[in-house]
Amino acid sequence: MDLLVWFEPERVRPGTALHREHPEWLLDCDELDDGNCGVARNYMLNLADPDCVKWLTGHMNSLIKEYGITIFRQDFNFPPLRFWQENDTQDRQGSTENLYIQGYLRFWDGMLESNPGLWIDSCASGGRRNDLETMRRSIPSIPPTSAMAIRLSARPLSERSTNGCRSIRSPLWTGAGRTTPIPLSGST
Repeated sequence: MDLLVWFEPERVRPGTALHREHPEWLLDCDELDDGNCGVARNYMLNLADPDCVKWLTGHMNSLIKEYGITIFRQDFNFPPLRFWQENDTQDRQGSTENLYIQGYLRFWDGMLESNPGLWIDSCASGGRRNDLETMRRSIPSIPPTSAMAIRLSARPLSERSTNGCRSIRSPLWTGAGRTTPIPLSGST
């Protein structure tokens, strides 16, 4: 039986261990109500930073091995453009996005290389990342019924919040209705 685990590694919330221990790995922007499901503050993990990509790849590889994950579902539920634009200098617009995408693909390549047979399910809000390089490395979002999906949520999938966004939490961070953080050991 396959085990699918749902992650959103690029979104970092204030007060989390990653936010406290590695603020240099985070992209910030002057965030307004721009489609972030009513969330007032997000940071974006800076995959343009090679040290950040190296840590993320190692961290996810260790979780994949420890929990026997065979299908890695990566979600991406907020718009990245302002994070990239606001972290570029005026004369280098597009450079953060370019380096970020290279890092994102290096991250996936590192997982695939270290975990033969791993499937990457590109969810990203139901298809936000269906570009050729992403699709070359992954499959489009598959229904959780085709694998044993461990997915705990604050409310059923069919129940929507007032702003139309679902409350979804990674199973390794959520259990029995409470949040259980995974330690960032080796994150230095």
